[in-house]
Amino acid sequence: MKFCRLLLAVVIFLSVALRHAYAEDKLAIASFSTILTEIAQKVGGQEVTVTGLIQPGQDPHEFQLSPSDLQAVSGARLVLTSGKNLEHYFNNLRDATKADLLPVGDKLPSLKMRAGEEEKTAKSGFIEDPHWWNSVPNVEEATFIVRDELVKLDPAHADEYRANAQSYANQLQQLNGWVKQKIAELQASLRKEGEGGAKVMESGEAQQGAERFAAMSTFLEHIALIAGFVYAAMLAVSRLNSESP
Repeated sequence: MKFCRLLLAVVIFLSVALRHAYAEDKLAIASFSTILTEIAQKVGGQEVTVTGLIQPGQDPHEFQLSPSDLQAVSGARLVLTSGKNLEHYFNNLRDATKADLLPVGDKLPSLKMRAGEEEKTAKSGFIEDPHWWNSVPNVEEATFIVRDELVKLDPAHADEYRANAQSYANQLQQLNGWVKQKIAELQASLRKEGEGGAKVMESGEAQQGAERFAAMSTFLEHIALIAGFVYAAMLAVSRLNSESP
């Protein structure tokens, strides 16, 4: 009986030790973007551990570093940030870690958005939009940026990272085709309605849809919301027609 208990204890100890060793063997990544957390998980697969320090639903603009965040960063080999000056705490991250610090958005083209009343200094009427992930092609390019960094840090698993990145990029390309289709359907509907369509785009429903779109915390949620936005706009067109004399 004592021998059996001793044997069981040894088996449990070895199992825990092996799991711990296997976890330590993986490339540790800390991410300050829900989008980049997903990309790192998709590209890294079984060869990485990803710690997402900003959670879905959390406002990244209000995020403040905590001691536990800095501890997670100090134990990582790669730290992913959105870039484009979105992380006001970037210098603190740089001081806290010797890991590779990758501001992904700095390697991507900037989007444009219409300037507000207080920003009318822009001659074109548009200013830079740092939220690069609202472009599906940008997310695809970010996937390859993360892939290249993982290959550099862990060349032994380069083939896995390349295959995973291509698989995810294929999914993004399909999503981009779907988005273009829905936008084309909306544009066709608005052209058909003429002035009524313009009123719809200015309506509170359209504005709320845009705000909700920008507030979503993960990329796939962004894409899924487009369908709801298109549907809400089309319902508004229908109601506008029924109310017209």
